[in-house]
Amino acid sequence: MMTLGFYLLITSRDFFKNYRCGEKAIYFITINFLTSMAVTGAAGIAGVLMSRVLLLFDNFPISEFMGLGKWTSRLGCIVKWLPMLITFCFFGWFVLNLVSTTWIFLLPEGWCSRRWNYAGIAAVTNCRIWYRGDAKCIDAQEKELIDSDMVSVCNDGEELSNLSFFWFTPKSEDLSCSIGEVSICKAYKILFSSFAKSNSAVVDWSSPELSGCSGAEAANEPPETFMTPGDTSDLYRYLLMYCVGWNITLLTLTLLFFYIKFSSKMDSIFHLPSKPKENIFLKLFRPFSPFDR
Repeated sequence: MMTLGFYLLITSRDFFKNYRCGEKAIYFITINFLTSMAVTGAAGIAGVLMSRVLLLFDNFPISEFMGLGKWTSRLGCIVKWLPMLITFCFFGWFVLNLVSTTWIFLLPEGWCSRRWNYAGIAAVTNCRIWYRGDAKCIDAQEKELIDSDMVSVCNDGEELSNLSFFWFTPKSEDLSCSIGEVSICKAYKILFSSFAKSNSAVVDWSSPELSGCSGAEAANEPPETFMTPGDTSDLYRYLLMYCVGWNITLLTLTLLFFYIKFSSKMDSIFHLPSKPKENIFLKLFRPFSPFDR
């Protein structure tokens, strides 16, 4: 549930603002989350199914299952081989954690580690306001023409530069330049939006309404100007906690399984005998079956 909640926070593009990241990086991060939820969910469902079937064999003598005919052997097959499915899920989870942990430390920029400063955050916020259609200077018809999918690129430095949102960043931290204000919204609309009627439109940047905005001063500034060097974004810190947390969870569950397996006395009617020429995957996964001794 925590992974799902984290996934929803990222895809909503509302909770996290100060990270610099392209659309492709966010896509791979969300795929990582979905894969993690799918693998752990499958392992959980398989575990519940196995426990229910084992409970049946525990509550009734084996003779009472004989009347089920072929279903007796099918139930036995499920109990015998379902642990292999769970092991396969855990192995996939291990590989996913290994790749994620290696990636997040070796290539942190791919996990949105770069952090915007106050001006960069203002550009991101203005971009989101505009492409969500929340700007006060656009009417209902114009809102329908705005591509809302562009919200996904609002944390990309190159896209913010191409869309000229750096023009609408505050000159200092104590000033404001928000497209949420009508006058500033109109300035962006007539200068850079798809609704601009003329390429030669001009605005008075010295007016009281626009005096706090960077304007043309930011025209040739690279995105790096609006970064906070030496600091990491909030999203990256959460992702780091996510990776570390999943690794600890996987290690704890694995150690707990082996502790219970070798410390408990289990007299089971199920057994997984080894064969000289068995599949290499079976040899690899065999220690993770409770029926292998």
